[in-house]
Amino acid sequence: MSGKVQKLAASAQRQMNAVVVSSGLMHKTVKVRVGVQKWNNHIRKDFNGTQHLMVHDPASSLRTGDIISISSGWRVSKNVHHVVRSILAPFGEPIEARPAVPTEEQRMAERIAKQDAKIARKQARERGYILPKDSYTPEELQTIKERRQAKRDKWIQGYEAAKGEPMPDKLKFRFMNYQEKVEYCEANDLPIPEHKPVVKKEKVAAMPPTSEELAAIRQQRQAKREERSKLYKERTGTEIPDWQLYSWMNVAERKEWHARDPETARTAELKWRENREIKYNQSKNL
Repeated sequence: MSGKVQKLAASAQRQMNAVVVSSGLMHKTVKVRVGVQKWNNHIRKDFNGTQHLMVHDPASSLRTGDIISISSGWRVSKNVHHVVRSILAPFGEPIEARPAVPTEEQRMAERIAKQDAKIARKQARERGYILPKDSYTPEELQTIKERRQAKRDKWIQGYEAAKGEPMPDKLKFRFMNYQEKVEYCEANDLPIPEHKPVVKKEKVAAMPPTSEELAAIRQQRQAKREERSKLYKERTGTEIPDWQLYSWMNVAERKEWHARDPETARTAELKWRENREIKYNQSKNL
């Protein structure tokens, strides 16, 4: 095991105490205060100080004022690199009335399950069909429902602010699926609309092109380049510059040119980048 891996493993096992200073404002994330040593360069001495961190709370079991134990090494987002390990001293609501803090094994099992589900959905999209709702976890379905509700509320608020009147039910239905329409009608004593299932066409998976098709595509691109070069020569009376040819190539063709003639390809690339930078600056000054 290398030194870097050992350091990461040690930091993941090292725990420190913290005080929750903000909770309930972010989804499964709290803000905590930890004690640190700050060096005073004038006195040449370390003094006690504080630092604020963002901590992942998987079960939303923390409250403001709790004293907790956290550890690093569990990256959830750009600014959240710590996770709660246990509650040392609860504040306000007792621990028995809160959701239990998951252990490291439970967190790892949940992460692996989410990754497997994500890979399965990606493979399904590549094959040309969508997985049924049974393949999603309850947490994922709840997240999807919350996102739809937030988007719906934002749309309704914008409509009412612009029109100065409440949005009619007919417009609200446009942003609901049938189950949500039924729930809305039952809550507001409205007649339940007739269910009209949408017949979706079967999607055919897109197969990768064969070697013959790739060769035909390459020939078409080459013929198009030759036609452009011919038109350029007829208009200007000179050969088309290498940097212009370079701009018409895709990544694979550019790599082949670099492997075949590195000096010419490199010169064409530099000239092409220079002209592109000039055009970009000109567009900014307009």
